[in-house]
Amino acid sequence: MFCLCLGWPLAGWGGDPPANDVSNITEYLEGKFQIPEQPLPETPPGSNDLVAADGRIFRNAQVWKSEPDGLTFHHDEGLTKLEFPLLPEAWRQKYGYDPEAAAAYRQLVADAIREADRTQQMLREQIAADRAKPNPE
Repeated sequence: MFCLCLGWPLAGWGGDPPANDVSNITEYLEGKFQIPEQPLPETPPGSNDLVAADGRIFRNAQVWKSEPDGLTFHHDEGLTKLEFPLLPEAWRQKYGYDPEAAAAYRQLVADAIREADRTQQMLREQIAADRAKPNPE
């Protein structure tokens, strides 16, 4: 009686009742919610779209930041940074890609990260040593 008052969704069908008797509910649900094997064709890239070398398409790309090793840009799905080898040749030329400058920049960033990690570790050790000292009070 409860299911009759509130309808089919609470009875376990989740929508319209089947037209005929369903002896195998799994088969019925698989048929009802079948996902097509081929994805729907994607619209071709437009003038504001960026197609990366790995095939990804970024819709309505607008450059936000240029660094020696790549570009960071806004697009319909968020913010992304791609290194210059993944960018189209026209973009590499437009933003002055220099492989040697990119390698030097990556090394500089890696050194800065290592130094920050070293400093952070020293601070952790200092805090741990300060906590281990007896309180003079």
